[in-house]
Amino acid sequence: MKMPETLPDFLTDPNAVLKDSVDWRHGQVPDYSAANAKYASERTVLHSQDSLEQRVTCLVKNWEKEVSFKQHLKDFRTMAPGWWVTVNGGRKFTLPDVLEQGSYNALIGEQAFFCSSKLGFEESHRTFRRAMPTGFAWEVLDVWSGPPKVAFKWRHWGKMTGQLHCPLSNGMTIIAQPTMEQHGMSGCALARLDADFRMESLELYFDQQQPMASMVSDLVRLFDSFELAESLPGVS
Repeated sequence: MKMPETLPDFLTDPNAVLKDSVDWRHGQVPDYSAANAKYASERTVLHSQDSLEQRVTCLVKNWEKEVSFKQHLKDFRTMAPGWWVTVNGGRKFTLPDVLEQGSYNALIGEQAFFCSSKLGFEESHRTFRRAMPTGFAWEVLDVWSGPPKVAFKWRHWGKMTGQLHCPLSNGMTIIAQPTMEQHGMSGCALARLDADFRMESLELYFDQQQPMASMVSDLVRLFDSFELAESLPGVS
């Protein structure tokens, strides 16, 4: 797919969709100043403004803002009708699925210290905002192919300066205290784009336990001392 001279703004500006006049969640345009500052100061690679890597960066950052804060299907610009996402070849989640459950619930799923079935959209997002109040940043590391099939490697990280509330499958919620350290995850993705550079699908590959594992390492050691550990999948 050849890049045209004029590109949609969501490929050239990572904050393009924040300028949209829509019915935002919480009644206002979301504030990404903390995450943007963290990205600018801590990213590991610096892509040139006209590079394919920067185009993919802008696309995914705008997509994340839309699925996290837009409420109505008509307002989405980075995804084509019928868009879907999978993680590690699992269930296909449609946009209505993600809007109902929340992107964290859909992408992380049922884990030992993150029981997505016990969390609604807002609480699942609050889980990470509470634990990482200084921002949960995201960057593209490498891009291996261009449109229409874009394969790339990414990194997602933040500093745990707040408490992490962990919902368990047995209905309990335990709290991990701040580690004051950086935590995160990395993975690969394949995005299929249409002629208007909107995502038709997004296939993600990463360790779904990784987002919580390092933040709850002290809790894992604690639970290893009790029989309850045997009832928690993924704890070893």
